[in-house]
Amino acid sequence: MVLADGLEEVLADTAQPADRDSLLREAVRAAVRERLPLLVASRPDAPLRGLDALLLQLEPFAPGAALEYVQTRSHRSDPGQWRDHIAQMIKAAGVADSPFHLRVIGQLHEVDRLDRMAGDRGRFTVGGWLRTASRSPPTRCAGR
Repeated sequence: MVLADGLEEVLADTAQPADRDSLLREAVRAAVRERLPLLVASRPDAPLRGLDALLLQLEPFAPGAALEYVQTRSHRSDPGQWRDHIAQMIKAAGVADSPFHLRVIGQLHEVDRLDRMAGDRGRFTVGGWLRTASRSPPTRCAGR
């Protein structure tokens, strides 16, 4: 049996999202062609739409689980100090069901940019993220 778990993180750092989508679709098709039993455990993800497969939608992370997801992917030595701030950001942004956005919050935390994010929901738009990121020199975030 092939178990595909955590697809929302597979190739997340790929420069071209279309490449990632194509690779994931082809991997699933290859497993089907080879008649391998396949179980995919994933949050909703574009490459999975339209596949000849039974899809069971997972519920969003509970707030505590979303916070743990962010903190366990950060290599900072002071995660407890930021716990309330990270929890506030997750709640304000409404991203408990989006591993991608949780990963962005974790990466901002890792490079010490969370303090620039205000608690209002408008700061959590793509434009808000980009404006915040552009206020300091570029820093490469390590992928997980």
